[in-house]
Amino acid sequence: MTTHVAVMVLGSGIGGSTVAAILARQGVSAGIVDAARHPRFALGEPTLGETSFLLRMLAARRDVPELAQVSTSGGTREHASRRCGIKTNFGFGPGA
Repeated sequence: MTTHVAVMVLGSGIGGSTVAAILARQGVSAGIVDAARHPRFALGEPTLGETSFLLRMLAARRDVPELAQVSTSGGTREHASRRCGIKTNFGFGPGA
């Protein structure tokens, strides 16, 4: 079977998945390809506070409520998976 899409998104991380969701909501057929298995992280695991804010902003501006649903741990538990929790620590080590 052959599938035709208007846009191919390379990478299924948070950026690629967000772009594909926005395109799909706007009626653009989009496909996602990734070299690795998706998802590589638990949903929300690699997310910073700024990213959560941007997801909520994009959800409102682009009419993609699903992005807002996964911008908080409570929303992710309710709408995506109960197998997640609140991130309690995030830090950076000294550079090499």
